Amino acid sequence: MDVAAVEDLFAPLWPVSCRRMFGGFGVFRGKLMIGLVAEGEFYLKAAPDDAALLTAAGARPFIYAGKVEPTTGVRKPVATSYWSVPPAVMEDDEAFRAAAERASMAARAAADRRVARLTGWRAAHEAG
Repeated sequence: MDVAAVEDLFAPLWPVSCRRMFGGFGVFRGKLMIGLVAEGEFYLKAAPDDAALLTAAGARPFIYAGKVEPTTGVRKPVATSYWSVPPAVMEDDEAFRAAAERASMAARAAADRRVARLTGWRAAHEAG
């Protein structure tokens, strides 16, 4: 899947922008990364609570090789919160719309948690 295909896919919903990363590209709605394409596969952001549902639907998390473990010298696989989009969802406009909305909500919630965590850290350190 290329950038033009992703932009076409989201065109009925909202504009997206794409930025190179992970040997592929990230898909952004404004400043929020809602998806990515890596090794030709399309992934959408998912909330942690959706993992069982996604697994049951045949989706898989995007996994990359993380840091090298010092004791073994092997890169530890890291599963992300981006999940492959099952073909049935890609072929159904309403199902894709729902998945895209959930991805956007998951990205917003993750950003809100990150801000709260950083704000709390900053407040704790400024008070001390």
